[in-house]
Amino acid sequence: MRCAAGVASAQRGAKSHACPGREGEGMDALLLCGIIYWLFGGAIRNLGGPAHVTQWLQPLQEQKYTGMFAMTERGHGSNVRGIQTEATFDFSAQEFVIDTPCENAEKMYIGNAMYGNYAAVFAQLIINGRSQGPHCFIVPVRDENGSLYPGVTVVDMMHKEGLHGVDNGILRFDNVRIPRENLLDKFGSVAPDGQYHSPIKDKSARFNAMLAALTPSRLAVTFQAMGSMKLGLTIAIRYSHSRRQFGPKAREEVKIIEHQTQTLRLMPHLATALALTFAGRYASTLLDEDIFRGKELVSSRTLQALVAGLKAYSTWENVSCLQDCRECTGGMGYMMENQISGLKCDTDVFVTFEGDNVVMLQVVVRELLAQYTKQCEERPVSSVLRNWVESGSDRLRTSFLAFNMDTVGNLTFLLKAVHFRERTLQRGLVARIYYKVMTEKEDFFSAWNSCLHHITCLSLAHIHRVTLEQFCLAVRNCPDQEDQALLKKMSRFTENLPPWPQQSHTGGKTNDATGAVLRLLRGIPLGLLSRVSRSPAPELMQQLDPPPVSARLSRPVPSVWLAEGAASGLGNGSLPFEGPSLCLCAVEEASTPAALTTAAPASGRGFAGDRPRLTGGWQRQLEPVKWARWQLV
Repeated sequence: MRCAAGVASAQRGAKSHACPGREGEGMDALLLCGIIYWLFGGAIRNLGGPAHVTQWLQPLQEQKYTGMFAMTERGHGSNVRGIQTEATFDFSAQEFVIDTPCENAEKMYIGNAMYGNYAAVFAQLIINGRSQGPHCFIVPVRDENGSLYPGVTVVDMMHKEGLHGVDNGILRFDNVRIPRENLLDKFGSVAPDGQYHSPIKDKSARFNAMLAALTPSRLAVTFQAMGSMKLGLTIAIRYSHSRRQFGPKAREEVKIIEHQTQTLRLMPHLATALALTFAGRYASTLLDEDIFRGKELVSSRTLQALVAGLKAYSTWENVSCLQDCRECTGGMGYMMENQISGLKCDTDVFVTFEGDNVVMLQVVVRELLAQYTKQCEERPVSSVLRNWVESGSDRLRTSFLAFNMDTVGNLTFLLKAVHFRERTLQRGLVARIYYKVMTEKEDFFSAWNSCLHHITCLSLAHIHRVTLEQFCLAVRNCPDQEDQALLKKMSRFTENLPPWPQQSHTGGKTNDATGAVLRLLRGIPLGLLSRVSRSPAPELMQQLDPPPVSARLSRPVPSVWLAEGAASGLGNGSLPFEGPSLCLCAVEEASTPAALTTAAPASGRGFAGDRPRLTGGWQRQLEPVKWARWQLV
């Protein structure tokens, strides 16, 4: 990733917002890279034409300037269609006039706002007094010396909960003029005579095509959330194997991981991290194939829905996971030096940016209902018959009690259960919306709004099903028998709920049919404990072969769990935990950790704050047995 130099100036300024001891952390640098290259650069690549790529993207890749992505406004966040920033075409000057007409039209939470040179600004395109909907424009913000251009105002938003190395600001434009060519015109262009042209005639479809450009960055957020989960779990599980509390009289206290509640709080999160890794790989493979084939993102509505759902699922799981990791490490987990609290602060915003999670779940269901409608229109008879058969089959399945715990804990049973849950919720939602719109004559928005709880339940059920399917495929295709057996055990924790009450993200109660399945799944981990070793985690941890953990938590730099490919250090490489958002490179090897240098790399390829620490910052490779210093690149 060629972004170290590109974010250097931004990081130098952003450090003024940072808490002591947390300057320049890797996640902050990665987020700045994401803003500059995935969002700003992605807007040019996905919304611009060949001329824009030549003029703007190539210099960006050569790090000649930095950019920012300005979509969110004070008055409109999730509802991008309603943004109020205006881009009015001036026919006589062949220019667009970018203007912030009111306070609610101010661009807010803009990353790299204090140091970026250009902004990809979403604004209402107005020609002859008529709006053509939101379009994206490249607007100059600062010159090469860092001075603001006339008409541009930037206000620092100052302190936040986390990500103190990322500067966020407010942008205002006072009749800023830009050339007509600065409109990213892949889906809509303005001719010199003022005529508007678009390959997509429907305004709503055109708007959706523009938002499809966010798909890669949403997938990146998913991988970042998974990386945060894995690092938090590494710390919490290792600590749980070193900390001892209580035990039989006159005998040594037992490790806290041996307490059932500790295991039941951490193991489901570890299983979910595994499952999301496989689901994330599946989504990234689909995205790579589409890009390789030259397929437009707008044509991949199923992929957009999958990524939106994974983004919501992974970021919520990350919040829940880190909270449990903090609680399971006691007071030590509350200390900032032990990273879990810092991870919580830095990743809490993941549930909001790149699309609010509840809105992302609605994206999933809209696609599910679109597919359902399409099937009914193309094959009306077969669709009715299939729905009738599935409904009857589901009723039969739920009419008999399951006495055999082996059957309940079987992967095949779990897959059938999550399929049943999804089908039941989808049939119920279709029936409810149809009744409200066709019988009660409600408008669609009111009908949809009154079913939002049902919609979020269906969306999560769909994503859970896809995730479990990918986990099962990984189990089936795992070449190593020991790893396969371990994965099989872990997969049974994936679709459970905690054995104690927990507030749902969707709120309220589920319907009776779904509730029965969830109550059944909730009890599975308790039944499994008699057949699963006290904790499957040591088998994973032993492959990492970490240094001994003292009573004071180890503070690893980004773990090898986040490395790419075979360098992940997980045995034969059948269980790598990679993600495109991070890449770790072994820059030095030695036979002992003491032989390694402890100075920060002078090459400038590592980010400040990633200085190696011997307490967890070093990971021993298995083949050959050497110690290596890993550097973020």
